[in-house]
Amino acid sequence: MIKIKDNQTIATFGTGDIGINSLISFDGQHKLGFYNQTEREIGAEADLKKGDEVDEDLFEILFEFTKVESIDVIIKSLEQVKTDFGY
Repeated sequence: MIKIKDNQTIATFGTGDIGINSLISFDGQHKLGFYNQTEREIGAEADLKKGDEVDEDLFEILFEFTKVESIDVIIKSLEQVKTDFGY
């Protein structure tokens, strides 16, 4: 569930209630969007399908990338979190 509190946005993963989709805006910006959805099995198909046209306002959180190296940094950070879990 994504919650916005004062100056912080908290996305708590683990129940399948956060949808994640990559998107390219009409002006060519590459983005990763996060939004609340009904709870489901983790990794199950999200509410939004590839190719759907949606308003970016649907996403509570948007990551915007201007360099692919930035994506690598996020992947590396997520891999460290996974390692911290013992995987």
